[in-house]
Amino acid sequence: MNKVLRDIWVLGIHSVRPTDEEFREAIETQWGSNLSKKEMTAARRNVQEHFDGLYLIEVQLQPAEAELDWGEITQPQKNVAKSNWQVPYDENRIDPSTGRWVFFLHSVDLNKPLSTPIGERPLPKPTSLPSHLKSIPYEVP
Repeated sequence: MNKVLRDIWVLGIHSVRPTDEEFREAIETQWGSNLSKKEMTAARRNVQEHFDGLYLIEVQLQPAEAELDWGEITQPQKNVAKSNWQVPYDENRIDPSTGRWVFFLHSVDLNKPLSTPIGERPLPKPTSLPSHLKSIPYEVP
């Protein structure tokens, strides 16, 4: 039986900081290899922008077994078509008994709330990645 989502709390928000190896991997994945100096400069700038607004966000659903369409969580962006707004990806249930999940979200504006199916939810101040989330890998799209 599907459980209806009654509430969602944003428990934490943590910036994603790539290792040097992850940064190089992102350049190769998004730009290819054997880049000229000019292309490498552009690639580094682009990949840095890719990571600058990227956050790992931890939420808790009420009830814990609630059904949620993750595509309904976003932050509206001015002058951007709604179909191009960022939505969560790589959602991971980290504690089924309490309904705790994490997901990655790009282009986060820390001064705006998240839009959810049951209303806006404010973002807490970003904190360092807690130890219980350090095993969550980020894979470059």
